[in-house]
Amino acid sequence: MRLIGSIALVSLAGVSAASGVFGSYLGAGDSPFSAPVIEDFEDGSLNTPGIALSSGSVLGPGPLTDSVDEDDGSIDGNGNGGHSWYVASETFTARFAAIPYGAGLVVTDIGFPSDPSAPLGFARVEVKGYDGFGALIDTLVVDPFGDGAADGGTKEDVFFGFTSLNGVSRIDVLVGSADWELDHVQYEAVPEPATMAVVALGALALRRRRRNSG
Repeated sequence: MRLIGSIALVSLAGVSAASGVFGSYLGAGDSPFSAPVIEDFEDGSLNTPGIALSSGSVLGPGPLTDSVDEDDGSIDGNGNGGHSWYVASETFTARFAAIPYGAGLVVTDIGFPSDPSAPLGFARVEVKGYDGFGALIDTLVVDPFGDGAADGGTKEDVFFGFTSLNGVSRIDVLVGSADWELDHVQYEAVPEPATMAVVALGALALRRRRRNSG
């Protein structure tokens, strides 16, 4: 597995945007955000305010489920006992209604790849983050992603995250498989105080530019 752009996401003062890929995501404590709002699907539903997913459904405990490791109550290298979000499409979008300053998700498993000649459990994963104005923040790629199995192993679980002083409106995922899972869709609603000052100044400057141009 290749990790691209692994950096800290939680301190943005003086920085316009940041992104990162983090491996070995075993639970909420591995989130790079300081106080994330997390949809973990453990109540069997997608019901966290501000999160909308383009396709998929909750996958309950079972031999092929690959939840984030800690969601079943223990970190034991197996995600069969938790819940995940199953996607039967190569393309997927997570949207964030409140335009938080940071957002991310965990890709937990690849089943059958779209390429019939490719091995089970591996595929290219490309993740794009977009800010509140629809501009691309960054593109993150893990190629190949996976562990060669579709039985709930959690060693390959990877968090993809983005932050921007213009907010994060959506995350697009393109996977070389129509048989994969994700978990722990999350956002950081409020930046640290120093970052809030930068955001306020940027918003004021933007309003002034728009007023002067109008």
